[in-house]
Amino acid sequence: MTHTFNLNGRAVRLIVSHEGKKYKKATGLTIDPSLWNQKARSLRAKCKDAKVYERLRLIDLRMAEKEADGGVSPEEAINYAIHGENAAESPENGPEKGKGAGVSFYEYFDEWANRDTPQKRQRRNTLKLIRECMGDSWDWADIDTAFFFRLVQKLKAREYSVNYIGSIAKKLKTVMSEGYKLKYHANTDFHQFSAPMEEASTVYLTQDEVDRLWGLTLMDETERRSRDLFLLGCYTAMRFSDYSRLTLDNIRDGMIYFTQKKTAGRVVVPASPRVLAILKRNGGEAPKVGQEVLNRTIKAVCFKARIFDKVEVTKSKGGRHETRLVEKYTQVSSHTARRTAATLLYQSGVPASAVMQLTGHKTESDFYKYIRTTREENARRLADNPFFK
Repeated sequence: MTHTFNLNGRAVRLIVSHEGKKYKKATGLTIDPSLWNQKARSLRAKCKDAKVYERLRLIDLRMAEKEADGGVSPEEAINYAIHGENAAESPENGPEKGKGAGVSFYEYFDEWANRDTPQKRQRRNTLKLIRECMGDSWDWADIDTAFFFRLVQKLKAREYSVNYIGSIAKKLKTVMSEGYKLKYHANTDFHQFSAPMEEASTVYLTQDEVDRLWGLTLMDETERRSRDLFLLGCYTAMRFSDYSRLTLDNIRDGMIYFTQKKTAGRVVVPASPRVLAILKRNGGEAPKVGQEVLNRTIKAVCFKARIFDKVEVTKSKGGRHETRLVEKYTQVSSHTARRTAATLLYQSGVPASAVMQLTGHKTESDFYKYIRTTREENARRLADNPFFK
């Protein structure tokens, strides 16, 4: 068994050779590449950073000790060399103790991105995009406010929307936060990362438009099932992940009882006659339509329902804002159903606090950003107030 060290970006790795195989393990140490001489034979000549050298020297001595003893596997030798006895020791520049020692930023980000969650594709795209913009030569200690600022500027240069950049920032902050809690690093700059966000140009349907969808005769089976599924969202204020799995078994004594998939929160919603009718005509359960199919098909259905009102849509690209008028049916998606329910309930006089219990919003400020009420609609509501009589 023999060993050496090399540099992967800024991260120092321990390379162990044994019986024709190579074992690579991050030491948890980082160094400026200009202070590392990969071609040098001795550790002193390789590493020009005195502080890092002292920590690597300890790992080097531990590896030499296990190589001289024999009888241990490469994995055991590497674990002892990097973490010390019982994996409780570690170099001062890396995590202080515990199982997190030696896990690099990108190693952890890759594991986080590939977890089996509904957001797996978005997570993997985020990791890919950060690597494309910033490169691979970064570790936990390097993800500071300067890194974050440069990342945001590069994303703007690619003309991504403000909210998409904000979603990237949130995921980066989550990875840094998890790494900190697991003692993979001691870098607290991520607390200052402020995800840019702007109010999205989203729409809701009026009660008349919802009624038109309900009364629409559709010959195409996919369109019919998509319309029915969309209306379940309009009459329950549920997320797609919830209204798409609704069944008659969820209904007791005229109430819908369900647990939100996203938050695990328990919610009770009155079961309207139209909800019951939709479930019964679809075999006692929500129509089986995937979200992508629904997002595509519901636009065609809304076109047939003549939902042609013009709406103003603003999109940001690289910090520039473009506003244009489009026909409403082009903006309808699976999420429009839930927003429609919340907005129509509020407009009908249901207190915001009661609607929030259905939608799951925690603050009124977030709720009012979520619903869609035009200035004219707000003025009509105010006109009925005794103050204006």
